Amino acid sequence: MISLQIDSHRSYQQRCCCLLQKHYKNLHQLPKSIRKTIHLAFSADLSHVDRIMREHYSKFGPAPRPASYMLRSLILSILQGTSSITRWVDLMRSNSLYAIISVFSPDDVPGVGTPVVTSARFRNRNLLESEFNDSYKDGECYFSQP
Repeated sequence: MISLQIDSHRSYQQRCCCLLQKHYKNLHQLPKSIRKTIHLAFSADLSHVDRIMREHYSKFGPAPRPASYMLRSLILSILQGTSSITRWVDLMRSNSLYAIISVFSPDDVPGVGTPVVTSARFRNRNLLESEFNDSYKDGECYFSQP
């Protein structure tokens, strides 16, 4: 039986620090706006989201990514001015910093479907076929309005 991983905020911070140290030798050379974003992501304790969302995940299939990681990533995309999930996933894949702040390894960034399904879970309803199709425009997936 597979269940949603419950991750502590401390665990997020440790994983984020390890990934940052591995990929970026001098964080002080990053632009100030990026350092502010890192600080915000690092400070926001979203660990309670994992417990709240546990019942919205299947007990079967592959282990899902922690809901807190997915929510943090969705929030970061909005803070970066990206409402397109497709563009955000592309940005995380092309700029490892965004993947790392979301606490994904740069070589293990989720595909477009993962944030789409996760955002549907956050709205506490199933992703219906019509909603899924409506969220795609011009080959890109956008955040749907609640």
